[in-house]
Amino acid sequence: MRIDKPHRAILFDLVGVLLFPRPDYVPDGRVDAIDKLIGSVTNDDVFRRTTQTIYHLSEPEFDTILRQVAEKYTPFSEVWTLLPHLHRSYQLAIINNGTFLTYPLFQTRLKLDTYFDLFVSSAREGVRKPHHEIYRRTYTYLGVQPQHCLFMDDSLENIAGASWLHMQTIHWENRWQGFHEFERWLTAHADENYPGDVVCNMQKQDYKGATHEPRVRGLHEGQFG
Repeated sequence: MRIDKPHRAILFDLVGVLLFPRPDYVPDGRVDAIDKLIGSVTNDDVFRRTTQTIYHLSEPEFDTILRQVAEKYTPFSEVWTLLPHLHRSYQLAIINNGTFLTYPLFQTRLKLDTYFDLFVSSAREGVRKPHHEIYRRTYTYLGVQPQHCLFMDDSLENIAGASWLHMQTIHWENRWQGFHEFERWLTAHADENYPGDVVCNMQKQDYKGATHEPRVRGLHEGQFG
C-alpha cells in the first residue's frame, strides 16, 4: 500500500466508463434482465433472494449468471492504460451502483487493487448514486475535499448528484466523447499543484504501477472475496 496520499481524486463509474460490453457478446435474455436489476441493488441478501425466487434459480445457477454478467464486459483499454500514470498524482476510486457479489470476479480478472485506492459499492453502503450520501462517503473515506474530485459517469442523473456537492464532473455520453473530454481535463490540470506533467508521462513513459491494497467498503482491510 502506498504511503503518500494525493489530495486530489478521480472517481470512476464502473460500467460505462471503465468497462463496456464486449463486441462479441451474444445477448441472453435472462442474463441481460438480471444485469439490469443489478444497478438498483443496495442489499445483496435481498438481491440474491429476490432474483432466485423470480427466476427460479438454484444457488449454483445464480452464481453462474453472475459470472456471465461479469464476462459481458471488457475494459476500455484507453482508460486502463492511463491508470498507472494517474495513480502517481491522484487517488483513484470506483463508485459502483450494483451488487458486490461480482467484485471478486472483476478483481480476479482486472486486478483492481493494482490501480484503485477505494471501491465503493451501493450494495455495501445501502445507498446508491445519485444520492448525495454515496459521494460524500467516498470523498470522506479518501480524505479529499469534494471540489478536488473529478467524477465521471454515463448517467446524467448521477452526474447531477455529484455536481450538487461541487465535484467536478464529466458526463460520458459514449466512450469516445467521454474519453476525449477526460483527456482535455487532464491536459488542463496536468501542472496544477504537481511538478510532473501527468499527460506527458502518459504519452512517453511505460510506467508500471506498484500493486497496493484498495480499501473496499464493507470488508476488513486486505480481504478481497
